[in-house]
Amino acid sequence: VGRVVRASLQVGQGLPDWRPAQDYRASYSADPARGGGVVLDLVHELDAARWLFGEFSTVRAVGGHFSRLEIASEDSAAILLGRPGGPAVAIGLDYVSRRPMRRYEIVGDEASLCWDLPAHRLDLIGQIGVEAIDCGPAAFDVAATYRAAMTELLTAVQGGPPCRQDLAEGLRSATLALRVKDAMREPATS
Repeated sequence: VGRVVRASLQVGQGLPDWRPAQDYRASYSADPARGGGVVLDLVHELDAARWLFGEFSTVRAVGGHFSRLEIASEDSAAILLGRPGGPAVAIGLDYVSRRPMRRYEIVGDEASLCWDLPAHRLDLIGQIGVEAIDCGPAAFDVAATYRAAMTELLTAVQGGPPCRQDLAEGLRSATLALRVKDAMREPATS
């Protein structure tokens, strides 16, 4: 894609639809005291932004409880991350989308990549058109990633090799999430 100039990472799904057998109002997601709210619950997008683009010096965010969901935690957030030299990264998180959505768009000065998890698509968009990139049938199996991560963790706990993402890396993403939550509390300036 050449030099990445901006990116957009979007994720959303109606909280009542996540675990239909459970009352969403009683879930940890509904309660900020138990780690609920889109910023901590959907931290994967912050983690992915760091993994793809590095660390960020600028963190701006607007978020809160804007829907009719009966929860105490924030249900949506719009986040802007940046640093000198770019890229500018916008992240949108919500508990409200009626259709599950997880979509990343990476815009470079030569081409763009668009990844759409529910659609099972990764497209390279260039000057001459759109090329679908075949990632294979297992590339969009989210459940497999959770199983693999849990297997890796249990193996490490039992004395096997350490996890590929160490605690310090996880703490850096958690720190970024806390910076986002702080930015959401900052008063708007004109």
